[in-house]
Amino acid sequence: MIDISASLLFVDGYLLRRQKEMIATCVSKWNACPYCLDSHGFFLRVHGASEQEVRSLIAADIEHAGLSHAEQELLLYIQKVNDESFRTTAEDVQQLRKLGWRNEQIAEAVHVTAFMGFCNRVANAFGLPSQGFLDLKLEATHKGEAR
Repeated sequence: MIDISASLLFVDGYLLRRQKEMIATCVSKWNACPYCLDSHGFFLRVHGASEQEVRSLIAADIEHAGLSHAEQELLLYIQKVNDESFRTTAEDVQQLRKLGWRNEQIAEAVHVTAFMGFCNRVANAFGLPSQGFLDLKLEATHKGEAR
């Protein structure tokens, strides 16, 4: 899992690392995986997301995360991929293309979604709890703002 993460998730590719962490955070929320939700929420913040964006995405509130319309639509599509992949259509993909997403970016988003679903199931099967990384990052952010 770590080797695949290193080449698929933990690097910029067709999608930026921030976008991949955005997807990983949402998928982990939808799959009720506290270990991955915390870890990827933390990495999302580290890779430039605002506190509001992170808090909204860990609450599954895509609409209020401050994302572009194109990013919101990508997340709605990957939610469909995560929850009901058999219901995705060519029209779904065409709508993303109209918003400016390239085929390579859409494919990478689907691969990140599927891989995170796998990771979530493994982490949940072993009962891995949140490590509290996100709390540390948000706490450090508040301390920095207080100065």
